[in-house]
Amino acid sequence: MAIASSRISVDHLDAARVSLRACSLCPRACGVDRTRSRHGAFCRLDATAHVYRELLSVGEEAEISPTWLIDLGGCSMRCLYCSEWAHVARPTAGLTLPLEPAWFVEKLRRRRAQGARTVSFVGGDPTVSLVGVLEALAQVPDDVWLPVVWNCNGWMSDLARALLAPVVSKWLIDLKFGNPACATRIAGVDGELDAREVSKTLEFARSRGLMLRHLALPGHLDCCTRPVMERLRRDFPDVPRNVMAHYLPFGPAQSHLLPHAPELSRLLDRDEQVSLVSLVSPPTQIL
Repeated sequence: MAIASSRISVDHLDAARVSLRACSLCPRACGVDRTRSRHGAFCRLDATAHVYRELLSVGEEAEISPTWLIDLGGCSMRCLYCSEWAHVARPTAGLTLPLEPAWFVEKLRRRRAQGARTVSFVGGDPTVSLVGVLEALAQVPDDVWLPVVWNCNGWMSDLARALLAPVVSKWLIDLKFGNPACATRIAGVDGELDAREVSKTLEFARSRGLMLRHLALPGHLDCCTRPVMERLRRDFPDVPRNVMAHYLPFGPAQSHLLPHAPELSRLLDRDEQVSLVSLVSPPTQIL
């Protein structure tokens, strides 16, 4: 397949394809040959990226809006409160659309004509689908190209960061947890590994257009939100960031019988809302 974009070389795309033969795009490093099957892959994906929703959004950060928002199935985490749980746990089920390059280029032309200033890949988490995304982006002519926003959890490998480097203009990273124990209990990851890899992604993205988000969770202001805010003030004082205060129970957290994190089955209470305001400082915004 000929490559249209000058931003992606044939060798780079070939390296991305080869990476799926023993996948290590996320730190789980399943080693599954996703070019043959999705069976055994934690993300439950083969080589195809699956779109379950796309829209022109004006509700993202001002730096990137309006943006063509593309939601991709699958993720490297299993956050118990995930609002996209169905598409994370079963990324190929339901009404999904393969991210075909021809469809992507034509749709990009239309969204650009409608006012899109950027194209945002999200999920789930888009990193597990990055090869399919690169396949699509490789077919975008330079005169149609829009800056790419990678809206992710930051939990990725050195290989994934290197593959994304030539095409991503803005790294929008969701800082989920303030300590390894919560990451392990709530997201089903190795918390220490999570902390290391997310830190590496933050440093990698710092000079490449970094934006940050954090969702305040009920029962987790002291253990997660407070240390996240302290870290941002210390290490990333000038990076744009938003704290989201609109938590709603989704996924397994909808059940009051949730055994591992019962606090997630409720909203932020009034005391937590008041405390949250005291935890943030400019340039942080509360959404």
